[in-house]
Amino acid sequence: MESSKLKALKRKKKRVLRIKKKIVGTSERPRICVTKTNTQLFVQLIDDVNSLTLVSMSSLNKEIKKTHKNVSNVDSSKKLGEIIAAKCSEAGIKQAILDRRGNKYHGQIASLADVMRENGVQI
Repeated sequence: MESSKLKALKRKKKRVLRIKKKIVGTSERPRICVTKTNTQLFVQLIDDVNSLTLVSMSSLNKEIKKTHKNVSNVDSSKKLGEIIAAKCSEAGIKQAILDRRGNKYHGQIASLADVMRENGVQI
């Protein structure tokens, strides 16, 4: 018999694949892949057509660690969203598609997306 944890992981993997087959990032409109762990948040802007990572950042960034003691909260994800939005404007990216990797759209992921929208990236 499988444990409930293994069943949950299998369900999440199916959910991630179901979402990913509908979302494709291009160079004009890359996919924002947000990976969330218990302690960290990782964000990548990916061009799936050319298989390139255009911009990447995580909550392990020195700027975030200086100002936020706990990097796994909503405030640090807002700071991460500001940094990613600035890098997007440098790279000339104005539109993107959000891939939340099977996580619910609330808390850290919602605040990250809202801050990116406020700083000029259409999601």
